[in-house]
Amino acid sequence: MSEKYKIKVTLKSETIFGSGNSLGSLVNEEVLHDEDGFPYYNAKTLKGKIRREAENIWKNIGTKRLEESYINLFGSEFNVGDQHKNGGVKFSDLTLKENVKNNLKFLKNEKIINKNEILNSMTNIRQFIKIENDTAVDGALRSMRTVKENLEFESEIECDFEKGSLEEALLFCSIGNLKYLGMNNAKGRGLVECELGQIGKDQKSEELEAKKCISEVLKK
Repeated sequence: MSEKYKIKVTLKSETIFGSGNSLGSLVNEEVLHDEDGFPYYNAKTLKGKIRREAENIWKNIGTKRLEESYINLFGSEFNVGDQHKNGGVKFSDLTLKENVKNNLKFLKNEKIINKNEILNSMTNIRQFIKIENDTAVDGALRSMRTVKENLEFESEIECDFEKGSLEEALLFCSIGNLKYLGMNNAKGRGLVECELGQIGKDQKSEELEAKKCISEVLKK
């Protein structure tokens, strides 16, 4: 039986959910957003970020049990024996809370606001120039859209492992260690605060159980 969890991510600084697209001369680097104008973070990219944190925990502690739990969660990057192992955790896109989206969708459907107004209300457009040898490069003025700080996003996770398992503990700790998302983190952007809880369960008790499980592994 699979378990369902929810990640809550609070943006503590402006964040760039880069899409790789541009908006003509107005925005050189656009953020990912849906057809209604709501910014979001891709599930595959989110999983990759959390996987990297889990890998750091496993390699720093260095136990076989943690390595097995890591592979059970995220799969094997290379073949294990003669077979490739798929991971047992699935992520949804990181999106704004449903109640926020539903309220704004209602206004959009009533023609009170439009897609661009929704996007603009949740983002800023920042301009910057390219510097070489302490001198601004001619014609190098560029712009990017950033998602505003203090917005809260959520992602649902479905996992194929037992409640109270080491896999669950590793997942909790990995998400708790995640501090940055998006682009240009070295410039102070993308600082986040992440929490994970089982849907319908108490968040704090879940965190304590996860830390206790990891601590037991360290003793062995």
